Amino acid sequence: MAMSREPTRDKLMAAGTKLLSANGYEKTTIGDIERAAGLTPRAGGFYRHFKSKEALLLAIAADRFETPEKIGLFTAFPLGDTRAELIFIARAYERLNQDGHGISHVIRVEAARIPELQRKLADANAAVGDAFTDWIAEKPALKNKSRKDATEVMLIIFGGWLFYLSRREELPSKPAISSQSILTRWADHWASALDGKKIGL
Repeated sequence: MAMSREPTRDKLMAAGTKLLSANGYEKTTIGDIERAAGLTPRAGGFYRHFKSKEALLLAIAADRFETPEKIGLFTAFPLGDTRAELIFIARAYERLNQDGHGISHVIRVEAARIPELQRKLADANAAVGDAFTDWIAEKPALKNKSRKDATEVMLIIFGGWLFYLSRREELPSKPAISSQSILTRWADHWASALDGKKIGL
């Protein structure tokens, strides 16, 4: 792993992520972030790296945005097997979101207030959506369908998995439902559909 050239900036981002996740944007002060990063509050250390708390949030968000590259679409694909590709994407989303649920919520809430954040979030989502739509459009069941059809199918497929990831902590504990069981059924179902095979529930 390469050493960071800006360890203080990284510490501020890590501290900011933790505090913003725990306390929200409004209740987190720059002094809190400096203190948590090991800096002396109000000594100017924060401002050597970020011009404002909003700039820090923008940097954290940019680091968290899902992109085709972070998911691995351009480096790992094609795998030659629709089910394996679905599982690969699902696991990538799980990794990208497993420790950022709190900050993801803060980013979504603050995007309604910060136009630049809203624009960057929309651009990142559009890039991922376009890449997934391109991938789905090549599958046998979608080969002769419109771009609109491929986009709708993409939203239905991945919307279900993202909903599960965002709500799995709230699921009842009985009967016990494992992520592996959900993932297996989800991947089996949608691989069969995308490959044009009979779907069985």
